[in-house]
Amino acid sequence: MGLKWAVIISSVAFGFGHFFNPEATLLSTLLISLLTPYLIYAYLKTGQLWLPMGLHLGWNFFQASVFGFASSGQKSPSLIAQSPVGPDWLSGGAFGAEGSILILPFVILSVYLIHYSVTKTRKPNQKFFEFMV
Repeated sequence: MGLKWAVIISSVAFGFGHFFNPEATLLSTLLISLLTPYLIYAYLKTGQLWLPMGLHLGWNFFQASVFGFASSGQKSPSLIAQSPVGPDWLSGGAFGAEGSILILPFVILSVYLIHYSVTKTRKPNQKFFEFMV
């Protein structure tokens, strides 16, 4: 099947898996599908699972337990109490930050930081370059 199709299918499946969460919308599902390659990129760039797993776990923990946003529609006790204001496409609404288009610049910056960090600290994983060709 190849890496490109694996990334596409994994991204769609991961996004669709979140569609059944409370407060999910078509936009939140699409955004999660668009965010998934960022986690795959972290794996391909390092060749290790600890970075994408840590990014996902850290994102969910800080978003929900610290900053008080819903995490993929799931509410939990948090250190900071807040409620999103504004339209859901901008604030994420009851679904959380993954439902906001404002997450896209964050992901672009994160991809750059992953690229920069790996390039400066180690030899990049060859699988990533094979994927880009």
